[in-house]
Amino acid sequence: MSALAVYITGHGFGHATRVAAVLKALRARLPHVRLLLRTTAPRSVFEGYLGGAFEYEPVALDCGVGELDILRSDIAWTRRAWREFLPHEEELAAREAEFLRREGVGAVYFDLPPLAAEVAARAGIPSAGVSNFSWDYIFADFARHDPFFGELAEHFARQYEMTTVALELPLGHALTAFPRRRPIPLVANRSHADRAEIRRQLGLRPGQRAVLVALRQARLPGLDATSLPEGTQLLGFGEFEGPGVLQLPPQFMGRFTDLLAASDAVLSKPGYGVASECIANQVPLLHLPRMDFAETAPLLEQLSRLIPQRGMTVEELEEGRLGRCLEDLFALADGWQWQEVDCSGAETAAQVLHEYLV
Repeated sequence: MSALAVYITGHGFGHATRVAAVLKALRARLPHVRLLLRTTAPRSVFEGYLGGAFEYEPVALDCGVGELDILRSDIAWTRRAWREFLPHEEELAAREAEFLRREGVGAVYFDLPPLAAEVAARAGIPSAGVSNFSWDYIFADFARHDPFFGELAEHFARQYEMTTVALELPLGHALTAFPRRRPIPLVANRSHADRAEIRRQLGLRPGQRAVLVALRQARLPGLDATSLPEGTQLLGFGEFEGPGVLQLPPQFMGRFTDLLAASDAVLSKPGYGVASECIANQVPLLHLPRMDFAETAPLLEQLSRLIPQRGMTVEELEEGRLGRCLEDLFALADGWQWQEVDCSGAETAAQVLHEYLV
C-alpha cells in the first residue's frame, strides 16, 4: 500500500482545508493510499473530507505566526516561540525522517513548514509543497522589527531548497525560495447544495441579504450589527453576537462552503481560504484590515480582479461603519461581471502526488 506523509502548519484552518481537498482528490485516484497526517490542525477538519480513513498525530514542524487579535500579528510571541523551537529542530528532523523510513512512506506533501522539506530529503523521498505564500517571505518582512527574523527567513529558504517541487497557488507571491516550481489552479471548494433550500432552512426571506461572519474572534467593538443596511442579516457561529445577528444552528457547523454559497457577502479577514471559496462560489468579500502579514498585499491585488471586494479601514472599524461598508460592497456587486475561474488545483496536486506514489 502506498503511504503519504502530510505535514501542515497549524497557523490557520485554511491550510488544513486546502490540503484536505487535495487528499480527497488523491484518494479518488488511489483508494487504498495510506494517509499519515502530522499536524496540530484539528483532526475534525479532515474527518469532513476523508471520514476516518487516515492516521493522525499532532506533530508541529513550525510555530507559524502568533496573533494579538484578528487584526494584528503578535511579533513578541512569534520571536519567543521560534527561539524556543530552533534548538530542538535537529532532533525533530531526525525523529521524523526515521518515522518516514520505518513506515515505508513514499512521498511527503506539506503546506508549508520548511522543516518538512528537510525531513523528506533526509529520508531520501520526494516532497511536494503547496502554498500561496512561504515562511521565508513572511519573516523577511518581519526583519524590520528584529534582524532575527531576517536570519530565520534565510534559514527557511535553505530548507525550502530541498523540496522536489513547489505547487504554486494563485493569490500569492512567487515562491522564489524553491528551485522547482509548478503553478497550479486554485484549490477551492464549490458548494453543490441547493442555495434556496439552505436559505429556507435559515429562515431568510426572499430578497433578504445575508452576510456570513467568517471570523474566529469577532469581539470587536466596531462590528456593530445595528448599523446594517435595511434587509440585511448577519450570520454567526456564536463568537459574534448582538442585535441583527442570526446564530447558526449546530447542524451547519460543518457546512461552511454551503453557508458561504448561500450568502450574499462574507465578512472576514483576508486570507487564501476564505478568498478562494468566495471566488469559487461567486460571493463578494468585505475584509477587515490585516496588519503585519505580508501575504495580504499580493492576495488583495489579485483578488480585486476576480470578485467584488471592499476593505474596511481601521478608522471605519473603530467608528462602527460596518453598514456603510456593506452598502458600498453591495453596490459594487450589483454591477459585477462574474467570470468562471479554474478551481481544479486539488486534482492537479493529486496527480503530482499520484506520480510520486506509484
